[in-house]
Amino acid sequence: MEILKGFSNKFQQVSVDEAYLVPVPDIRNFKEAAIYALRIKDEVQKQERITCSVGVGPNKLISKIASGYQKPDGLIIVRPEDVRDFLFPLNVSKIP
Repeated sequence: MEILKGFSNKFQQVSVDEAYLVPVPDIRNFKEAAIYALRIKDEVQKQERITCSVGVGPNKLISKIASGYQKPDGLIIVRPEDVRDFLFPLNVSKIP
């Protein structure tokens, strides 16, 4: 969690292995957010020698669902315009 805290001023830990981050202000679009997420994954791998899954989305719910989509080492980006296409084929049980 200390690694994640270093990537954002807005950090919320919700369990022992799950947190939400709001990107720093210089992240202006989802392409930059994807690069940011890769940096986080790389830093966790480098320092802790473990993988992590990251979901990037327009809100916490979409990010949460996306993070579980390609576990154990996934990175899913869901842009606002893609939310419907992302959610539609999923089983309703994927929604927390």
